[in-house]
Amino acid sequence: MNLQSIIYLQTLLSLTEEPPTADLVFLLANVALWLLRAHASYWISCVKAHIRTTLIYTVHCTSIGLAADTARGQSIPNLMFNDTADAVDGLVALVAAWRLPIEFSSSLYVLWTNLTYGVIPCLLMIVVLRSAALALSIVDGSERWTWQARRDERINLCEEAFTPPACGTLARLGWTRIWVQLILRSRERELTLLGRREWMRKIREGIDYAQPLMVQFVAALVMITTTSVQPAAVVPMSLMLGNVAAPMNQFPGVILSLLDCRSALQRLHSFSVLVPVRACAQDKPEFTLDPRFEGRVVVIDVKNGATLAAKLLASSTNTAVVRQTPQLLTGCGDTVRDNIFFGLKRDDACLDSAMRLACLRDLPVSKKVETLSMGQGARVCLARAYYRILSEEARSTVLVLEEPCISLDSRTSTMVIANLVELLKHTTSIVVSTDHAEALVSNLPREVVFVASDRPRTSGQESYRVDSVAPIGNAVNDSVPEWEKEYNSRCHSRCVPLDIYLAFLAYVGNGYTYLIMVLIAGIMATQHFLEVFFSRVANGERELLWSYAAFLTVFLMCNFGAFQAEVSGGLRGANKLFAEFVSDLPQYAISLDAVGGPDTLSRLTSDVNVVDHTLTRTLGVLWGAVLYLLFKAAFMVWTSQNWRVTMSMILLVCLAFEMIAAGPFRPANRGVHRRAAAALTPVMAAAHGSFEVRDTIRSYNAASWVADQFLVNATESARWQLLEDACRCWLSLRLEIIGFFLTVQATFGRRTEDPILAGMWITTARAVSGIVQQLIHNCADIERDFVSVQRLADDPFPGQKEVRPVQEEKISGGTIVIRKATVGYGDAIILEGVNLVVNTSEKLALVGPSGAGKTTLLNTILGATRVFNGSVCICGVSPRQANSSLVVQCVPHSPVLFRGSLRQNLDPEGGLVDNLLYDALFAVGLPELASKNLECEASDIVNTTGDRIRLCLARVVLARRFGQLRVILLDECAGVFPDESAKRFVGTCLRLFEEQTVIMTTHRRFLMTLFDRIVTIE
Repeated sequence: MNLQSIIYLQTLLSLTEEPPTADLVFLLANVALWLLRAHASYWISCVKAHIRTTLIYTVHCTSIGLAADTARGQSIPNLMFNDTADAVDGLVALVAAWRLPIEFSSSLYVLWTNLTYGVIPCLLMIVVLRSAALALSIVDGSERWTWQARRDERINLCEEAFTPPACGTLARLGWTRIWVQLILRSRERELTLLGRREWMRKIREGIDYAQPLMVQFVAALVMITTTSVQPAAVVPMSLMLGNVAAPMNQFPGVILSLLDCRSALQRLHSFSVLVPVRACAQDKPEFTLDPRFEGRVVVIDVKNGATLAAKLLASSTNTAVVRQTPQLLTGCGDTVRDNIFFGLKRDDACLDSAMRLACLRDLPVSKKVETLSMGQGARVCLARAYYRILSEEARSTVLVLEEPCISLDSRTSTMVIANLVELLKHTTSIVVSTDHAEALVSNLPREVVFVASDRPRTSGQESYRVDSVAPIGNAVNDSVPEWEKEYNSRCHSRCVPLDIYLAFLAYVGNGYTYLIMVLIAGIMATQHFLEVFFSRVANGERELLWSYAAFLTVFLMCNFGAFQAEVSGGLRGANKLFAEFVSDLPQYAISLDAVGGPDTLSRLTSDVNVVDHTLTRTLGVLWGAVLYLLFKAAFMVWTSQNWRVTMSMILLVCLAFEMIAAGPFRPANRGVHRRAAAALTPVMAAAHGSFEVRDTIRSYNAASWVADQFLVNATESARWQLLEDACRCWLSLRLEIIGFFLTVQATFGRRTEDPILAGMWITTARAVSGIVQQLIHNCADIERDFVSVQRLADDPFPGQKEVRPVQEEKISGGTIVIRKATVGYGDAIILEGVNLVVNTSEKLALVGPSGAGKTTLLNTILGATRVFNGSVCICGVSPRQANSSLVVQCVPHSPVLFRGSLRQNLDPEGGLVDNLLYDALFAVGLPELASKNLECEASDIVNTTGDRIRLCLARVVLARRFGQLRVILLDECAGVFPDESAKRFVGTCLRLFEEQTVIMTTHRRFLMTLFDRIVTIE
């Protein structure tokens, strides 16, 4: 259609009489189709947004269906955001490629009708160059799978190091810096593979830039050496060859997009098959509950209770399970109300009853769950199960409670247990899995209680009685481990001109004026070149041809030199920017919450990918095109007779570009991308939050509701991405209008009645105008992507001061002093007017009702809360300084297990001998683990919560060697053990840390007698 329009237009321009009406109608129809194509670009963007959102939604639904440890080694954020984007881009490229065979066939037909022997060398040159580009595209696409595997590794490490709760455990142990080293090494391997891919891309781009120049040079060479090419036919021949090569130039890019799409779809498919096929409700086997259980509260030990719960969930029996560890949903619904409704229909009466039975009547339902205490979170989970039971009409639900009172104070625990009698009226049976049967038996009527075993059974590890503390060895490896060799990205990037990149990006962000001036000069240079060069060469000025050959050689050398600088410098610059950002994060890791963690992970995934693209690809395309036009402009100035008039015209057209297109577009482009980057954080938070509690989501049949909540966030993110594409379409429309007027000016400025020359001028002007449009789009992309560069270059938490390492001489004693402190999370105040002094080596029990703020006080000592007023001093320094020097260690209520072997969970640096690790395991009561291979996967051999808490304690025991350990915090970590085992566990802790200050939160009175002092929070 465009080719036919050019023929009609050149016919109209060559006519002296009145043009035919049919020709005018055809041109008007072509303009209408051009406007339709501009709108079609936006419609295609809409389709892309819908398809990508659907794929993201599918990945999220798949992740909810995964079993524990199934997705090990795969990065869900990478699959969700990167692979889906590559898959959609490949599909769109395939759809858009339908026009390439048509354009190639029509251009080849025009070339065939004018084929001469002189065209064959030029055509062979094009075929050779295109074949090389296609081969590079195929090799490039085959490298993607390996590169994405390295990216998965890096994102998994980032997710573990900088998202709760693992980030807090790493920070307390002082292991965050080790994870940073692992991340940087993984990043280096990723960039090595990326560099290989980018080099192949750069060579292919170099072929694209060099091809028209080399074809023109070959045509001129054939013209002066043979008689098969006439001077007047050189320009038409080169343009016809260019029309033939245009679809061929795009074909390797389409092939590469399809290869990337295939790789992404393969990864998505391999991820989807990880979900086990679950039986429908009608296909599940029936499970006959013991008749003695019906209508009663059944007390059963933990081991048999877990077996019974698994059988009930696998059967068709309507079952509600409340896990021992609070399973609170964040991201998809992060309020108390959302976590209680959990997708069920809203019923205020049932909500009030559920809150009352769970002893939560004073808790606002609009409160964020991340601000709840451990006891409040456990009761919200109880209220969720109660609401489900109360809102159902059929009285056929079996309620299974795993240690329901383990994190509650005695008063609240008594009330919760007493309320089970009322709840029993709405259920078939209530099964309480606990090793603390005495509390239930004493607080419930005898006729409703059924004890399934004579005495509570304990886990295997509880049979080991630790009467004395095993000696902790002092032997370490003599050789420096690999992880101790500090990875210093700054020394690798010292020569990287990253500041030059940032300055250039800032210049592009401030305006396109001078850049457009160069582009317009290139347009006029190309036109002038076609008019002057071949006519002068045909008239015998052979030295001009060799001058042009010298220009071509210099251009190719400079172009490939620029690509070398772009690949190596861009990769090093991206590595340095990433390394500096990641290296600044350890000081904030202790305070990362449900908001800061996803935002940080968003920067380390999406923004890092954009930065890699910007520094290694976008600037390279821009540089190559500008270099191409600069050489053209230089040749034009060299052969021009009146350059002042030319420069004046350049300034006028440049001003038109700036005022009509670039000026209005710039702020909208930058603002929309910043909003799009911000909209990605809720999607990341929703994906992570639902993945962490996927077992509870499945057991409550809330997957569809959670998926709908996730879809709301994903749709909002897609809306901003669509606005980005809309801005791009808006810019394209204005640029094409300007290009059209520029074409008309170039055509009417040369009065001629030769339709061939008129058509060639139009074709040339529109082709170079297309280059201008593409370069302006590149500028817009750079300006948009500069937002991601700034997000990595900025301070991750600008409101917080940098924590400097504490000098050893500053730490003296172990006293904790808190004076009139007001602390909380974010803007929420949890504790006010706190005064507490803990002496050196003192053993203190911290008690109080559930939700009083015991965990918040421990987090204050750790430096994980915000201190609004007052002062907090740990061993003479601030809490964060004490934490950075490993002065304070904490054993959490919910233990964290990291990916990897048992050795990596105890000694990630690999610097300790086996005997030292065995001694630590034996000291905390895990001799059976000490007898196993330390290289075994930790999640496979450490199964129970009690074992995992002991493993966390073993980490603290080993941490005494590497820091000035003064304070040990135990956050209700003895609650998972039966009474006798809990007493032995606490006694072990007190003996292991006899010289340190120990603070433990507890609700069990018999444990309080083991401590020197009891502090109550009311």
